[in-house]
Amino acid sequence: MESYRYGGTQPGGYLVAVNPATGERLWMLKVYEVTVHDAAGVSTPGRYFRSMHLIPERNEIEIENEVGGKYLVDLLKQSATWVSGPDSIHK
Repeated sequence: MESYRYGGTQPGGYLVAVNPATGERLWMLKVYEVTVHDAAGVSTPGRYFRSMHLIPERNEIEIENEVGGKYLVDLLKQSATWVSGPDSIHK
């Protein structure tokens, strides 16, 4: 929920790995796009994760955002794939 704090450019949509002892960002991945309308004078609410589930046998995290978009994050490759539901790109 603090994507800007770690170098993000949009409100939400990022998965950040942080060292719990130091608070240092280890890596950051944009899971999905959040369309920002600030230039038009409209405040952009964030789009945040509703749930995250670790799939240990596949080294993946399944993420569902608050509007129902589902994504798989490959923790080894640090990549995200849209699976289903609403998405700013896949409508």
